[in-house]
Amino acid sequence: MAPAVLFWVTMTMGNAWAYPGPYPGSRILGGGGVCAVFSECPERVTEDFGITHYYVDDYTNDYVRAAYLKFRVGAEWEHALGTTMRKRLRKDLMLSAGPYYTTTEFQSLSDPEVRVTYRVFSTPSGTVVFDASVLNQGTKAKEVRIQSVVKFRMPAEFVHATPPDSPGMAVAAFKATRLGIAFVGGPATIAAPATPDAFPELCRDLEIPPGQSRNVRFAVIPRVQEGGVAPSFGELTWDACRDAWDRWLSSGARLVAADSALGSAYEAALIALAATSLNGAVPADMTGQFLTEGRPQLYPRDALMTARALAETGHSDLAARILEFWNAKIPQKSRGEWYARYDAFARATPGGSGAAFDVPEWDSNGYYASLMLLLFQKTGRWFGDFELMKQLLDFVVSKQGPDGLVREGGIVEWEGYLPATNMNVAAGLRHGALICEMRGDARPAVRYRRAAEAIERGLDRMFSRSRGSYMDLRDDREQFNTSANFGYVWGYPDHLELAATNAWYGRHTVQLGGGVQYFEAEGYGTDMFGFTTAAAAQYHFLAGEPDFGRRAVRWMMEHSNVYGMMPERIFFPDGKDVSPASPLSWCNAEFAVAAITAARVADPLTGGDTDYALGHLAVSLKEFHRILAAIPPRGSTFRDLLEAAEAGTSAIGAAGSVETRLREFRAALDRMAALMERGKRKEPCLADLALLAARLNDICNRVVANLSRAELLVLVPDPVAPLGRPVEMSVDLSAREHLVWTRLVIEGKDGNVKPFRQEMGGEEGRSAKALLRVSYDEGKPPYETSLRVSADANWMGIPFRMARTALIRIIDRFDIKTTESAGGVRWSVQSNLKTPGLHLAVGAPKGWKANPVTRAVGAKEQWEFDLVPSAAVQPGFHTFRLTVSGPMKESRTVRVPYQMTVDLRGSWEFRTGDDSSWADPAVAPGGWKPIDVPKTWEDGGFAGYDGFAWYRKEVDIPAAWQGRELELVLGAVDDQDWTFWNGQLIGHSTVWNAERRYRIPRGAVRAGRPNLIAIRVLDLVFGGGVWKPPVRIEMLP
Repeated sequence: MAPAVLFWVTMTMGNAWAYPGPYPGSRILGGGGVCAVFSECPERVTEDFGITHYYVDDYTNDYVRAAYLKFRVGAEWEHALGTTMRKRLRKDLMLSAGPYYTTTEFQSLSDPEVRVTYRVFSTPSGTVVFDASVLNQGTKAKEVRIQSVVKFRMPAEFVHATPPDSPGMAVAAFKATRLGIAFVGGPATIAAPATPDAFPELCRDLEIPPGQSRNVRFAVIPRVQEGGVAPSFGELTWDACRDAWDRWLSSGARLVAADSALGSAYEAALIALAATSLNGAVPADMTGQFLTEGRPQLYPRDALMTARALAETGHSDLAARILEFWNAKIPQKSRGEWYARYDAFARATPGGSGAAFDVPEWDSNGYYASLMLLLFQKTGRWFGDFELMKQLLDFVVSKQGPDGLVREGGIVEWEGYLPATNMNVAAGLRHGALICEMRGDARPAVRYRRAAEAIERGLDRMFSRSRGSYMDLRDDREQFNTSANFGYVWGYPDHLELAATNAWYGRHTVQLGGGVQYFEAEGYGTDMFGFTTAAAAQYHFLAGEPDFGRRAVRWMMEHSNVYGMMPERIFFPDGKDVSPASPLSWCNAEFAVAAITAARVADPLTGGDTDYALGHLAVSLKEFHRILAAIPPRGSTFRDLLEAAEAGTSAIGAAGSVETRLREFRAALDRMAALMERGKRKEPCLADLALLAARLNDICNRVVANLSRAELLVLVPDPVAPLGRPVEMSVDLSAREHLVWTRLVIEGKDGNVKPFRQEMGGEEGRSAKALLRVSYDEGKPPYETSLRVSADANWMGIPFRMARTALIRIIDRFDIKTTESAGGVRWSVQSNLKTPGLHLAVGAPKGWKANPVTRAVGAKEQWEFDLVPSAAVQPGFHTFRLTVSGPMKESRTVRVPYQMTVDLRGSWEFRTGDDSSWADPAVAPGGWKPIDVPKTWEDGGFAGYDGFAWYRKEVDIPAAWQGRELELVLGAVDDQDWTFWNGQLIGHSTVWNAERRYRIPRGAVRAGRPNLIAIRVLDLVFGGGVWKPPVRIEMLP
């Protein structure tokens, strides 16, 4: 992130992680049925800032459009952003955040000796408090007036109240609620409202001695009663608020993290979720992206995702309210089918932004059943509507095709087969079957189990052999969609195809240092989404590559907004901005689950707390026992299962070493697995229970692996192998004391890869290597395949398994080289592929023509396409699609830059010496000599010279670039440079081998006529000058 983009953000968190991140957005505050949105980001606000939304009990009424404090030291009022929105904006504004609060800090514009700092926090009952401190850094006393500014979004009846413990307070009465504002802990002046619809302003006058500070607290209080206020002002101190939130967090799953930033991020996300849920209503976002008639929209998918996060983090009461909200009273499109979204009144309506309201996402049907079972696991009580659950599951069963799969509209609003939806529905059907068994309703249980089995058999259709990954199937086109991991996080078991899919995701969809793209749709789906990144982290912490999980969690923290909240998405490819939904409820939810998942497997990311991990294993097995006990008695197998579960739970809680407790726990899991495998033919519900036990097995495997510090490394020295050449894959098993590797297994989805098994000799830390010979016939897919490497081990007598996935490219895929010419753009398409019968087709956007449009490939290795623009095409990025058909199918979008650079290589004017007037375009001194750039001036005929020298060049900027953002790029300048554009200094660097990127002010560009670039260079030793490419001007996207 270039500092110039968000120059106003300054953060020091005292840790190695960049958290909060640098992006604009809002903080969600509130609690107890109140949700408040707070922001003082200059890029996100207009004349309204501070508290910009304030909801009580539901989202049908938004009471506040602005609530903030302003200060007066001299003659002029000022606030966090400056004196007015268009006059004297601050450049030193510092914004930061912690788990319970935000912090704003700035220097007075009127008197720099006065510094203002205030925290904004909310109590669990929903009161929002501004805790301000004004510091006098001068040598004389200062008089400071502080005044509240509150603007409402609807008419109100105003009441003045002076309760005994509040000498200065004003109350606004609405039909639905009463809001109060007050300066806490002392008297305040109440100014009469200027107009009938204005709110009274509260003022507090302070006299601050030199070198001292004074504190003031201002509060916005919900549900003010007649003649008094609730809560008492004693609850509105910072210490009281912190203690209250600590108690709430401690009532759930508290994250004990080695790094304080991770703990803060986790707690901030959870507190935001608590504030977001108003009696079970959870909107996608409250910041303005997804609105209907100015009110937040309610999505069943996002709400149930949030509920799962709350249940997994120990706050089942809030999760239960969300589940109860989505009851049979919510209008349905058809029986058992929700709409995609609803307005704040829970009405299905086409108005507003966001996804089409009448294109439902059927994965929510599975979520409902899974969440009912999860809450029973956690609490032993039933929440939700049993009949509604059956309606939802019956609906998706009715939509299954002959292959068992569900074809739906889904998140991108057109029909197709989605792996994510089918896995989520299959998990929901399994969970629904268990619920029916527990409630004695056997007939639907049989139907749901058979439907789940049909989906499980049909999933293979969505696994692409040519790409080695699950793909959405849309009109016979394969498109990636990284939401497949949500199938796993909702209970679908890990399997070879999902492991291969995650390897493909890691190679093709991870961008900007660790974020995960969403789906194959240029301009939206290919942005970096928080919820897909967090879902990938959850999968990898339990079943995949833990390093990937750690990187994903760090990436989310480093790409949070300035208040520590998780945005919906980071724009790709430049990563310089975020969507308006900053935060998105679902992203906060998935981040919290990813963080707590790491702690539950004792991952080093969270400090590797053994007791915490063992405690979670015991709780998880106790929850499994709860489900077992709720199934009506079935015979000896169930009795034995109950005994094994009880033994495992007792083993973890018993006294003794960690190794002994884990050994007995693992023995209990293995016994349970054998019982369920042996008895599932007679009792089919044991297959459903086995899926729940498989997740517990994943957790146990990872806990033991982390405690033993075992390492399984899979290396593919040459990931690009031509046809007919064997691929050598090295597998290294780390040597550890008391650690014995017992077996190595390598499996591949591709039938040409022979399964590899190697029994180990039982020596501690023995290494193994495998040589895989891949003998593909030309023209027969796959061209890219994933291999699952599993290693069985034994640590201190505890058996466990580790797994990794290696992605191998059998041949080169299509590489596209783009070159710009006078007539347009030329593509050179290169590949090692020699498969006959292929066709390449180019899909061009409006205003462009491809020549040729299609081309039969034959056995050639390189083909060229000319992309010709019309006169109406403007400079910028243009999106084309290259489609491969025939034995191999591939579709790729390519963003092509057109007329976005001016090449500055070639002859420049050069002169040794130093004269500041040489930067002025009006000065045309003599004595200049030509020199080629880029190269050192020694190589240009000035050998042996050290000191100052100047370069000058006139350049014409295309008229079409008028008003666009431009950047001057210099590969490197030895040693130092001062670079001028039309006489204005635009950049300075002292690093001799670093690339320079200098933003050119828009007002300094003379489009359609000459502009002067002048570079003053100081060389101290050896070579000097503008010596390294590129040397050009770029138009930014």
